[in-house]
Order: sequence, then C-alpha cells, then structure tokens
Amino acid sequence: MSNDTDFKLEFSCPTREQLEHVLWYVNFKKDRWDYWKGNDNTSDGLCARLGTKSYAAVVAWGFSLEDEINVSSSGRASVKATAWANQNALGNVWISGDNGELADLSSRFAFLRVEGTLSDEYGNNQEIFYEGESPGEDDGLDEMDAEIDDEVDSDAEEISDEDQDDSVEDESSGVDDELEDDEEVEITK
Repeated sequence: MSNDTDFKLEFSCPTREQLEHVLWYVNFKKDRWDYWKGNDNTSDGLCARLGTKSYAAVVAWGFSLEDEINVSSSGRASVKATAWANQNALGNVWISGDNGELADLSSRFAFLRVEGTLSDEYGNNQEIFYEGESPGEDDGLDEMDAEIDDEVDSDAEEISDEDQDDSVEDESSGVDDELEDDEEVEITK
C-alpha cells in the first residue's frame, strides 16, 4: 500500500439498532484515540490500559459517515462512509487488511458487513469486503453493550481517579496546582 489510501465504504447490519451501535462505537473509538494521542500518549499505553495487543482495536483513522441511515425493505440498515489512511510499511495501523481497523470491527460486531473500494496514490484500486460471523438468533447486542459499557466505565473510573490525583493542594499557599500532562475529558455513552 501507499502513504495515501482513500476508502469508499458501506457499513450495513441486519437492523438499524445494530448499525447505530456500530456507528456509536466507531465514533467513541475515534474520540478516545484523538484524546489519547492529543495528550502525547502512545498506542502501546492504550493497548495496555484496555488489555489488548491489537493496535487496530485502539488506533482510529476515522470514518466520515453520511448523516442518514438507509433501511431496505427487508430491514437491513446501511450507511455510506469515506476514509483516508497512510497505509505504508512504516508501522502505521491500516484500515484494510487482516490486522486493520475494518477486520477488528467485523470481529467485534458479528452482524456487521463492510464493503467498498480503496484506491491509492499509484492508481491501484481494490474491492474490499469484511463480514462478521453471524451470531444466529442472538443479535449480539447484549454482549456488545456489556463490552462497551465496561470500556466506558473503565475510562470514566480511571479519569475520575486521575482527576482526584491531579489537583494537589500546596499547603504553603493554599493554591491548587494542576498537573498539565494528565488533563482528562469525560467519556459518556
């Protein structure tokens, strides 16, 4: 691949509710990564914090999603998306590929299908397709909700603990000193 890879994608799920969960997670992951990276933290640190070895599970290039979800007559929900990534061999996380963000999403959401095309700066075009394994009658939302809730609760708990530690009172002056490197944001679902 190359430094400049463009994606035109469609995310789809059997139901609108499932797709809304996927889209919420995609946006949550991107916000979390931007915040983490913006505080000069590394992907290794976020992997350790979340207990994963997969960089694709924590790093997010971000997807530009259309505002409207389309629902077919059969009830299948879909939304178009575009993305850009630097998919070179210099250690960047890819969007495509067996270890990329789309593979991680399709393994996380058994009911998700992602299809589309990618094109790079050299004029190479490729169709891509990712599909999770169907969970049968169980749509997987309860397990997914529990997993996402655990991630959000873990982030919120750690942020709360750090907020308590961030403000250290200077006994001589009675003034709170803020620790600049540990500034956190509230993550809500």
